[in-house]
Amino acid sequence: MLALVRRAHGAATKGASGVAELVTEAHAPFLLLLAAHGRPEIRINALGMLAVLAALPATSPATQLAVGRLVLGVLAGDSEPRVVCEALDLIFDVFADGAHAAFAELHMMQALRDFGGRMGALDHPTHPSFFYSPLCLGPQMVQARGSRDGDPDTMEMLELARRNLRRFIRYKERNPAPGAH
Repeated sequence: MLALVRRAHGAATKGASGVAELVTEAHAPFLLLLAAHGRPEIRINALGMLAVLAALPATSPATQLAVGRLVLGVLAGDSEPRVVCEALDLIFDVFADGAHAAFAELHMMQALRDFGGRMGALDHPTHPSFFYSPLCLGPQMVQARGSRDGDPDTMEMLELARRNLRRFIRYKERNPAPGAH
């Protein structure tokens, strides 16, 4: 399985189609496990592969639900900003125009609004609690390297994630899923 991850990571440099040729729905349980429990770099790569897999038209609703639950869990409790940003990217890629049933069943719109409200409530991304997870039972701050003077690349990535989340929420409000009110 590790060989698959290495091949898929190499294929990722060729774009989504390269990963889609290597990763099938049968790999989903392993990728879900890696995305939940691996080192940050492994979680990021696993989330990227899951995004490609979950966005494929042939992916089952059960797999889309499992991926959706995973990313909500990441937003709820992951302390690595790069992983949280990758989870948001997955949501944007998979749930923008597809996986409507999973999006609705998981009440993802409300979860994203709550998460975005916490992100946008602060004045600037250099504030130490800029990235505050509203979904966990206790407050958990996700900080860029744990300091006000976080890594500039990480801070830029967090700011981009915040803007993209606002745009995604506006897009979903203007373009509801077929059959939604």
